[in-house]
Amino acid sequence: MNKRKTNVYPYDICREKAVKPAGRKEATRNMFYDEQGYHVRTKKEIFDEDGNIRKGCKFIKKGKVYEHKIFIVKDNRFKQESFLDEAKVFYTDLINQMTLDDKDRLSIFDKNGPYLATKKVGKNNPDFV
Repeated sequence: MNKRKTNVYPYDICREKAVKPAGRKEATRNMFYDEQGYHVRTKKEIFDEDGNIRKGCKFIKKGKVYEHKIFIVKDNRFKQESFLDEAKVFYTDLINQMTLDDKDRLSIFDKNGPYLATKKVGKNNPDFV
């Protein structure tokens, strides 16, 4: 997933969920965070003049879970090119089942065929000179 968490990559879809949380972190002491989410050392840094926590600041009590990862390490099978080929065939067949017109059906490029793959050349393609 990208930094803004707006685009899901196939890698994210194929990771396996853990049965138990793989990376569960508990606070060994009270932890304080300012408005920007940065960790600060003391509670004095997040309190206002009246002794109340400022808006946007938070603190996590000792012993509470402050981070847990729900995914385990990815399976090495997903790193192999054969898995990608299988996924392409599966999703192409799935999309082709939904198409009504034969001219709209998708096909998979044959790497071992006599033809070379082509790359679209357009104004937003800086790799082509």
